[in-house]
Amino acid sequence: MSEIYDFTSTNPYGEEARLRSWINDAWLRLQTMHFNWSWLWFEDEFVASGDYTPDTVGRFITVSVGGVELEYKPYEDFEATGPLKYYTIKPNGRIAFNENIDTQTVSFTAYQKPALLSANTDVPLLPEQHRMVIVWMALQDYAMYDEAPELAQKASWHYAQMLAELTRDYLPEMKLPGAIA
Repeated sequence: MSEIYDFTSTNPYGEEARLRSWINDAWLRLQTMHFNWSWLWFEDEFVASGDYTPDTVGRFITVSVGGVELEYKPYEDFEATGPLKYYTIKPNGRIAFNENIDTQTVSFTAYQKPALLSANTDVPLLPEQHRMVIVWMALQDYAMYDEAPELAQKASWHYAQMLAELTRDYLPEMKLPGAIA
């Protein structure tokens, strides 16, 4: 992202602080627009030892232990009894299983939790050909601040075009349900 903005300044102020804020706000809004952007998808594993807090996980897709896929149960309906079959996410964000699985490997697929850009080496997870959408989104904020309607209109048009491409390429295809009757 350093080609768009220099994040190395440790104490930005004035215009620099506003630019940093607009870019980060745009990046955060884009990530949270849809939880299931395909560029936020990842897979990982961990060895269970008590509770596990998935720092980078925004939402689990699949969770499995020993090659067996577990079923998600909402915390309110979850009971920690019986053979290993379920997992839940506690109110504190930790994952729990209905059976003690200490020292077993847990594999999962998930969507990443939204993250801010804070260093020059930070690169948005967004594919490179679509990163200008962040700039156009931030330019809309800049145009509103600077009372520049021409820039706001141009930024809005480019943003809408790029967002349409992003949505087409990186969200699951919508499927219409069959006939009701």
